[in-house]
Amino acid sequence: MSASAHDLPEPDSGDNEATWPSAEGGDRRKRRFRRSIDQVMQQAEAFVASLEAVGDGVILLDSQSKVVFASNSVSTILREQGHYLSIEEDYLRFSEPSVAKKFAELLASIEREKPLLSHGGAFVVERRAPLPPLLLTVLPLSRQTPEDTLIARTMLILRDLSRIPVPQWQVFAQHFKLSGAETRLCLALADGLSLSDYSKKFHLSLHTSRTHIKSVFLKTETRRQADLLRLIFAFTRL
Repeated sequence: MSASAHDLPEPDSGDNEATWPSAEGGDRRKRRFRRSIDQVMQQAEAFVASLEAVGDGVILLDSQSKVVFASNSVSTILREQGHYLSIEEDYLRFSEPSVAKKFAELLASIEREKPLLSHGGAFVVERRAPLPPLLLTVLPLSRQTPEDTLIARTMLILRDLSRIPVPQWQVFAQHFKLSGAETRLCLALADGLSLSDYSKKFHLSLHTSRTHIKSVFLKTETRRQADLLRLIFAFTRL
């Protein structure tokens, strides 16, 4: 039997009136919800902008692994490296089947929340020499949303190791007071050139290159190229 209007309890006066939801209260909750969504979006945009500043690309996937967002840097990297991976029909495609399989296994492992992978993972996309590989970091987002929603559930950070992160290199050079020639030498070493290769590429004598690297060692308080490279990567590779 359905209840009639006479069967419903009367609202009490005083404090008990708050137990009856009002349209005005509902509107306030909606406004608060919209504000919170706006704040989250602003924070997300700021985060993506920070990664864009160092040349990293951001891709967001939904629960079906479809691309729901790709930052500007992703478009730039894929335009230059489309032979190795691309976005087709809202899915990330790899040219090498073995890489595609590895990517699918990583996503599945994260979805199952295996202890070692519930926090994410990373792998490389090899390119033909002399290009360094692309680095793809996979990070899980919230797993509390329904499976059938289009809300982003996985974030990918795409890094092209051949792209120079300008802000970090500026900080590195300024912090150690390196000259232009010394900074250029550090860039070359970070790209894998030997001192001899660097000398030939920039038409310098080996003696001049050795003088530059001795000056860099002195300013950075390092003694070997291996120590210098570790310092360079600590500053320039996030």
